[in-house]
Amino acid sequence: MLPQERLIARVHEACAADPRLTAALTYGSFPAGAGDAHSDVEFWLFFAETPPDARSWLDALGPVATPAAIAGTWRHGRWCWHRLAADAVPDALFAELDAALTP
Repeated sequence: MLPQERLIARVHEACAADPRLTAALTYGSFPAGAGDAHSDVEFWLFFAETPPDARSWLDALGPVATPAAIAGTWRHGRWCWHRLAADAVPDALFAELDAALTP
């Protein structure tokens, strides 16, 4: 089992155990059946009211890389990473969701 698959399983278990969570979404190569040792794993978690402290929630899963940590490694800064994500991911994701859910 790949480390990414173990992470997906840990996130699934944590989501199932957290009553504050109303929806969870993963996207990318693993849900499409194309994940490999070089693939990243992405999740969007939606909480009903006040979300938990993100760092504490993630720390309970074990070692993970966050967008902020990755951006710091690349020296592009947090703004750049979030700007790229804000520009690219939602449009592509929602277009794919719309296509999949439209009868």
